[in-house]
Amino acid sequence: AKTPKKPITRQFKARRSSLWRQWKGTIVRSVLIKECKYNVLWASGLMLVFSALPAGQQAELLTKLGPFNMLWKTGQTFAAFMLSFFLSKTYEFWQRVYSISRQAQGRCNDIAMLAVINGAREMEENGDYTPEALATLRLLLRYVRLSHVVWYASFTRLYAPIATPRGLKALEYVGTLRPKESESLLQTTSWYNAVIVWIGFVVTRGSKSGALDGGDAMMIQFNSELARLRATYASMGDALSGRMPMAYPHLVQILVDLLCLAAPFALVTEVGCLGAIIGTGLCTLFYSGIMNLAKMFLDPFDNDDYGGKSHIRVEVDTLVQEVNAACYRWESIGTTPPPGIADGVPEEDDLCVVPAEKEQAAPAGPANVQELALASAAASAYATAGLFGTSLPPVNATGLHTLADLASRESTLKDPPGSSKGENATGFHTLADLAGRETNER
Repeated sequence: AKTPKKPITRQFKARRSSLWRQWKGTIVRSVLIKECKYNVLWASGLMLVFSALPAGQQAELLTKLGPFNMLWKTGQTFAAFMLSFFLSKTYEFWQRVYSISRQAQGRCNDIAMLAVINGAREMEENGDYTPEALATLRLLLRYVRLSHVVWYASFTRLYAPIATPRGLKALEYVGTLRPKESESLLQTTSWYNAVIVWIGFVVTRGSKSGALDGGDAMMIQFNSELARLRATYASMGDALSGRMPMAYPHLVQILVDLLCLAAPFALVTEVGCLGAIIGTGLCTLFYSGIMNLAKMFLDPFDNDDYGGKSHIRVEVDTLVQEVNAACYRWESIGTTPPPGIADGVPEEDDLCVVPAEKEQAAPAGPANVQELALASAAASAYATAGLFGTSLPPVNATGLHTLADLASRESTLKDPPGSSKGENATGFHTLADLAGRETNER
């Protein structure tokens, strides 16, 4: 139940200086070491051969390469268009997978919250759960954690060992599974669906035994959430199995590789030997870099040993830890009812009701621009006092500040030295001034 040690994805600061200092986890590191190095060596070898030719043959060769240079520029434009579209589609896929992971996490939290809210309590005593409700709650939360873990075991390489007899033994060791439950799972082909059915059994039994309150309305809500959880779990497999037709990345990969390999032949006609070597390296860095980045987006869980090269993968450990921590957190919240409410008879202060002797006539709602501006002045006075550490006027009998007091307080903070007409101490115009200006303009 501890806070996850890793963020869900690699975090960064958007400042230019911070981004330029990054090396680990960047696409530049992934491409520069291998592909740029090999392509620069390829270009250097070609330029050495070209430099060894006689001057007449060099001139003749450059003339023949002129049309090739024009063809290469056309291919460069086409590759830029294809890569930009390809990258956007792969990033959409990555976002979809991330969104499904977060939705599954949200469904688990919803089920845990419903269980905590509807657990039967001993209201005549201290408001704690009844023994049956507490046992039902802990069993249900354990099944929620179990369903989340075996779900990731069904499609990620990292958690795939869990979907084996030895993996189930490990879950038994940490207390997430019981031996009889392991035997039951081994007889099914879809473990997370089986655990969802178990959750439904627990809810149904708890409703009939009285461990869970809420009656038919609670059952309808639970069944709805379980159906949404199943649909969310199933959508991940659908997304991964149909991430993209193979012909699409195959074509783009061929286009990028040919463009980078042909770069020395095209660039030597315009920028010379040294320029062709440098240009080949830059061409490889950007075109191959975008291509590699797109392919990493297609491997969000690092199942192909590709998405983790630049820390683009989704950290499954973090997602599992967050759900586990949330389940324990919901149980802790449910076992600590609010003070004063636990005895079943709320006190006057608990209901936040002003006693009769302190009750005053509530002011009518703002009927015009001026009254609305006065209400705004009150809110602005609160904000201003908080910013500058000043105290607010005394409260009235109801325990609240009057609008007049707050508006007066704001007027003492208006127009500080160096500010323009109508600005308060925060440097912004108040709605009261703007409302007055609007009235004058009308």
